[in-house]
Amino acid sequence: MKASPIFTHLAAAAVITMVIGLVYVAVQQNYRGGANEIQAQVATEISNRLQKNQSIEKLWPDDTIELTRSLRLFIELYDANKQPVATTALLNGSIPEIPHGVMEIARINNENRITWMPQSDVRMAMVVQHVNSPHAAYVAVGRSLKEVEMLEHNLLQMVFICWIMCIGVIIIHFVIAQFLQKKQ
Repeated sequence: MKASPIFTHLAAAAVITMVIGLVYVAVQQNYRGGANEIQAQVATEISNRLQKNQSIEKLWPDDTIELTRSLRLFIELYDANKQPVATTALLNGSIPEIPHGVMEIARINNENRITWMPQSDVRMAMVVQHVNSPHAAYVAVGRSLKEVEMLEHNLLQMVFICWIMCIGVIIIHFVIAQFLQKKQ
């Protein structure tokens, strides 16, 4: 039994869609997973120094940033009551406070990696670590996701254009095959 050309072409379109979807998801997850690398390194270094009662001044930025305008890394220390004790960031002129549940999960698992959106135009990749230190109980390190989101947007456009081109080739092949079949 000969398969209908339409089913063959639909199967090809489905395979192309799945492969391109897999490429998108793999690259997007790589972008987003990489967005936490620097925060994890800094949080771990600060946590280790705090537990050894060593100075963290070399790791602490000299100035405070405004989260609505900056892409830079920021650090916050919280006490055992989940209250901020030191920060290098402000959100609309006030000290930003991550939700207590985020710190609770960090206490249970020693670390919590999250995307934090304190307001609609601010999204942060955050790493929060629990630390046993008289100076702080939690170290939170974050940075803006604007650059990663721009990469993801560009990736989506490229993948969509590629998908359209592949589907276009399948449609053109189908039309030509139908035309040639009718000529026979």
